[in-house]
Amino acid sequence: IAAYVKEDGGIGLFDVRTLSEIAVLRDGSHKAFGIAISPTSGILASNCDDGTVCFWDIAKKQQIKADKVHGVLGTFIAYSHDGKQLACGGVDESLVIRSVANGVSASYQMETFPLAVAWSPSDDCLALGMEDQSVVLWNVTQKQVEKVLIGHREPPIAVCFSRDGKLLATGGADKTIRLWDVARGELISTLEAHQDSVMALAFSGDGTTLISGGRDRRILFWKTGGP
Repeated sequence: IAAYVKEDGGIGLFDVRTLSEIAVLRDGSHKAFGIAISPTSGILASNCDDGTVCFWDIAKKQQIKADKVHGVLGTFIAYSHDGKQLACGGVDESLVIRSVANGVSASYQMETFPLAVAWSPSDDCLALGMEDQSVVLWNVTQKQVEKVLIGHREPPIAVCFSRDGKLLATGGADKTIRLWDVARGELISTLEAHQDSVMALAFSGDGTTLISGGRDRRILFWKTGGP
């Protein structure tokens, strides 16, 4: 099952085998902005327009609960790879990391609001694409900013770690993709081919290829040199 946010704020569930929409999740009160599916359970979380995070049982197509997390519009939301934590951001410039087991949340005030997030493969670092055009590396264990990466000319709205965590790819409204050395916090290269904002990024399983999707409706494949 894949999920996507519809124009009206509903959540479409898509069967990737039959290539068809099988359901739309709505509760009448909240419009989804960002969504994430747990890697360890059949739960979908949505960050909504009023700062509420809603949790849905995909199999039953029912909402489990809705918790107020942000003061205003929520932006991204993402589960950690082990499914134990949930990170979400809001235009109130907050970063919230929530324990899935007990629902306890820790909130951190950022200097500007985050637009995109990616967990490192070891779940000890978050890469945050920020509204001020920077990329922040947040140390989850130490609960503080570890590095700030500067390079984009417009806000980065897609971020993705390589499988080994050594590379970070970021894509922005400036139509570029930037590859960073995570340990050094240094820019390795800038990739330019999209004709509009870069909206999505993913590394192949073997780490040799980066796939990018843009608002120009193109999907591009880039060789990264391996893991």
